[in-house]
Amino acid sequence: MIRSSQAAVDLIVMEEVSSKKTYEAKYTHPEWPGGASGVTIGIGYDVGYSTPTIVQGDWGNKLPVAMVAALGSVVGIVGSPAASHAHELRNVVTVPWEAAIQRRRPIPRNAGDPRSHGKRAVCRDSRRVPFDAEVVA
Repeated sequence: MIRSSQAAVDLIVMEEVSSKKTYEAKYTHPEWPGGASGVTIGIGYDVGYSTPTIVQGDWGNKLPVAMVAALGSVVGIVGSPAASHAHELRNVVTVPWEAAIQRRRPIPRNAGDPRSHGKRAVCRDSRRVPFDAEVVA
């Protein structure tokens, strides 16, 4: 797997939350950004399109066991049903800045420039496009 370049990761952070101060003021708790999204945590991490195993692998060493279990309970829930689940989890799950910036999944591509993978990640995050779909930006 190829990781995005640091510049691409920085762009994602800037586009998603703008700064650490803004993240800490607005985004430390689960939210539902609307549309076809699921419960979203950290910096654009959509739990609705994950699996319990992936959530455990991604967050198990960054959040307490009870929080990871709560996130596992909303895996696969997307669209408007996710709104109430995000609200319910606001008092259960808190994702600190340090955990949020460390939890950017690698881009599952076999070759190429890390900057282009970052561009795909930005498009994927903002359009909810699967990684294996071809993104034209």
